Amino acid sequence: MVSGVMRNYVWLLLLGAVFAGVVVGENEFIQVDLETRLFKDDTGRIRQFHGVNAVFKIFPWIPITDHFDANNSLAAEDIANLQEWGFNVVRLGVMWPGVEPERGQFNQTYLDSIANLINSLGDAGIYTIVDFHQDVMSRKFCGEGIPDWAVTFDNDNVKPFPEPLANAYPVDDDDYPPLSDCYKIEFAEYYFADAVASLFQALYDNDNGLQDDYVNYWVEMVKNFKDLDTVLGYELINEPFFGDIYNNKSYLLPGHADLYNLQPMYQRLNNEIRKVDNDHIIFFERCVLDTIFPSGFTEAPGSEEYNNRQALSYHIYCAPVDSEGDPTSDIECDAIDTDLFGVMTKDAEKLSVGGMLTEFGAMSNATKGIKNIEFITNMAEQKFQSWSYWQFKFYEDLTTQGTGESFYSADGELQTNKVKALSRTFAPAIAGTPTLNSFIPSTSNFELRFIPNLSILESPTEIYLNEAYYYPNGWEWSVMPHNAFAVNTTAHNSLMLFNNPDLAEGTEVAVFLQKKK
Repeated sequence: MVSGVMRNYVWLLLLGAVFAGVVVGENEFIQVDLETRLFKDDTGRIRQFHGVNAVFKIFPWIPITDHFDANNSLAAEDIANLQEWGFNVVRLGVMWPGVEPERGQFNQTYLDSIANLINSLGDAGIYTIVDFHQDVMSRKFCGEGIPDWAVTFDNDNVKPFPEPLANAYPVDDDDYPPLSDCYKIEFAEYYFADAVASLFQALYDNDNGLQDDYVNYWVEMVKNFKDLDTVLGYELINEPFFGDIYNNKSYLLPGHADLYNLQPMYQRLNNEIRKVDNDHIIFFERCVLDTIFPSGFTEAPGSEEYNNRQALSYHIYCAPVDSEGDPTSDIECDAIDTDLFGVMTKDAEKLSVGGMLTEFGAMSNATKGIKNIEFITNMAEQKFQSWSYWQFKFYEDLTTQGTGESFYSADGELQTNKVKALSRTFAPAIAGTPTLNSFIPSTSNFELRFIPNLSILESPTEIYLNEAYYYPNGWEWSVMPHNAFAVNTTAHNSLMLFNNPDLAEGTEVAVFLQKKK
């Protein structure tokens, strides 16, 4: 226990540092706080993440990094923009065909390029979720995910793609159907093609060693990224499907595929990853189209001892939508989003793990899309749930027609309505236990309440605010009680608050921001 004299001495030192404008921050491994199930850093501060997805779905499997391109880069200018807009996480697709273009042959050049990108993001205070991204598993099935060499079947009765949804598509020399045919059907429906369902089951059952290969792919990535302190965690697989629903219809029962297909595979992955990296968070998803009811998981990928390093990754997309991805009915969309959010957060609570909304959006720059973005982000932030928007740029997204989901239009114009809607005032770091979080974009008013952790004196509560978008004439702050913090306002787009050690334990404090008229 620190004596009162020493606490006051530390406080005086901090005051000197604050008013001298000296604030030094270090990156550190992030874990899950077992009491709140929120992310926390090694100082004990609760951490919140706002970010974007960046998934480049075709060769070379990584965004352009050496120059800016409105559709395809994640270069220095992009990173500076993300930092300016307040984003502190990127869910980055680290694609299996890039890592392992031939079976057992790992591409170190690709892995080094990804590591360099992660470090560049980290230098700007932006964390990375390493994401095994797939959509309907393969380009051979109008999507992406696993390498071509891994698309094999033990079952000779697998129907040509995309039967039974439609007659078999013609294919080129690589067995790829033309995108013009792929776009005849909404890509999510292709999960129900017999070939796609069978390939997922092959992964779950380790047919032809496919799960062995999948594990090896993950272990190779973890070996390369385990020491990177701005890796937030590893996401095991994006939007996994039930499995072979034609030969085993029970997989369509709520939670059945989670329990019997995903959970054993996740546990195996956890065991192998933890032999290499015992520190980073493992993110895991439930079956993509089984989201109305609670999941079937009885436990997370690791045992209970890993609950501070496990988080449920979940997605919420509006329905019904128009051709641009925007809601056709605000009432229906908001109701569905609310229900899905409740199911997902209760799942994380049931499993005693963290949770993060790792995909939502894919909206245009129009008013309806902006309203939905604001609705979902507000809903998440009320529960202190971190989020990442789908997606930053088009990145040759072959499962999407058009560039509407991007921050940039097809002709390269920044979609400022969308950027503003996502560039929200929030607290990336809270030196205590949060109790209330509120941001109202129409007024720019922000309120944060929390119970300070008085053992955290040297690391501040940090609040990000976009001065250009929300506070063009300046901003004002106030706190309750008035002596709760030493305050630093010198940094651009930032307010920092250091806990006063003389506060009574358990005191709730409040921070208010508003724009100047």
